[in-house]
Amino acid sequence: MEKILKDIVTSYDNGISEVKTIIENTYQVLEEYQNDIVQSKEDREKIKAQLREALTNQQHLRRKDFDQMIEKISGGITNRKEEIEKNQHIIREELRGYLDQQKDIAANLRERLAKFTDHLKENESNRLRDFKIFLKDLQTQQEKRGEEVRKMLEGFRKELEVYRAEQMLMSQTLRDLLSKGNSLRIRDFKVAISEIQAQQRERKALWQEERKKVIETLAGFRLKSKEF
Repeated sequence: MEKILKDIVTSYDNGISEVKTIIENTYQVLEEYQNDIVQSKEDREKIKAQLREALTNQQHLRRKDFDQMIEKISGGITNRKEEIEKNQHIIREELRGYLDQQKDIAANLRERLAKFTDHLKENESNRLRDFKIFLKDLQTQQEKRGEEVRKMLEGFRKELEVYRAEQMLMSQTLRDLLSKGNSLRIRDFKVAISEIQAQQRERKALWQEERKKVIETLAGFRLKSKEF
């Protein structure tokens, strides 16, 4: 019987290791998303510089006017980038706290097991029943917490996807303008800016929805962390 109980605790320890691996792998994917976003931003900045030179040299558009028009579509992306970085930091800290919490629970579980096995012969059936109930409740709670971790990471991934899609759209639109070469006109630039703004307004609702989910999940995650 003692061996069975120790196997249960060992299984719980292994579960913690698996959760840690899942979190690390998932976060690695999110890091790759962000690396793509950074690369996309660098590419877009190069395109913007080339586009500015083309319009100022060919169409005599003032650099100041170009910068003001570009800012109309860049400002929102900059704000969203700051929100993503803020959420990333919070999530990283919450996950670190979650794993530390799991280790504390495992240590407490081993301590309870030691006390239990020391007195196993005393009213064995009742003590075994109580320990099984305790383990079942603990496993149920931890399964819920694991699901919350999954939702939190999934929500952040979707937030990154919306942001990345918006960046890619802007980069492609500016790239299409640049491909016009000598036929590029200021009017083309203004029309493209208006189109990007319209598309950004459409995506803003989706962005806000995903951001709200992430914030709500984080709030719930923190609240339940205090309960353990």
